[in-house]
Amino acid sequence: MVKLGTAYPTDEVVFFTRSGYELLEVAIRGVEEELTAVGRDIGESVASGGDTFHDNFDFDEGTRMQRLLHTELAALRAIRAHSVILEGDDKRSIDLHLGKHVVMEYLDSDGEIDFVVGDYLSFQAEEGKANIVSYKAPLAIAVKGRQVGDEVIATIKDENVKFVIIGIT
Repeated sequence: MVKLGTAYPTDEVVFFTRSGYELLEVAIRGVEEELTAVGRDIGESVASGGDTFHDNFDFDEGTRMQRLLHTELAALRAIRAHSVILEGDDKRSIDLHLGKHVVMEYLDSDGEIDFVVGDYLSFQAEEGKANIVSYKAPLAIAVKGRQVGDEVIATIKDENVKFVIIGIT
């Protein structure tokens, strides 16, 4: 299951790269398939439970899972309905640094942080690749419209953290 966290704000337009949108479609199909499998399992539990399906753990667990999957599917479909695919030289993509690898150096301590600015709903990064951070996350918001050399402040876990951007590629 995709971890959505909170309900999707249905009046907001959200941005995806082409590949990110394709992953959203894959996630929707995965939830639909899982929902079908759970429905089949519920049917089998009713058939095997006879008249006592109301005391049947598999039935109860299946209906609970079915509710969760329906909620997830509705959220994913709402996101899809409000999605805009940004391609090429779209100014919004450039301002958001969508798909760009960002490297920042901490100003108040030693160390660097690097990440790729991802889509509205970012899926698991491939092993060995940089972390993917949604363009709606505080780190990505801090670099929106910025350039190498700019100092930025991001609120992370209720703490203001200062960085300097040392790379955007």
